[in-house]
Amino acid sequence: MAVDLIKKVGPGGSFLPERHTMQWLSKEHFLTDITDRRTGEAWEADGRKSVVDRAREKVSKIMKEHVVAPVSSEVAKEFESIVAKANKDIKEHGLD
Repeated sequence: MAVDLIKKVGPGGSFLPERHTMQWLSKEHFLTDITDRRTGEAWEADGRKSVVDRAREKVSKIMKEHVVAPVSSEVAKEFESIVAKANKDIKEHGLD
């Protein structure tokens, strides 16, 4: 937890110039692939897309391109068994 560093920096201090911060930043800080880290000029030249715009584009691409692998016949049979049991329970309890 870097208690010694916390004591060294103290209240109101900055952790940014500390070596410890730089060593751990790349391991602990997560940036999504929809985060735009470019300069403002590059962002503006590329259409000023917001995070929401980029997220929508990513969702659209996934929905168009993603292919779901088929389940095995054993798994399909298990699904069918679960659904059949649920339908039976629903009918027995008058919930249909």
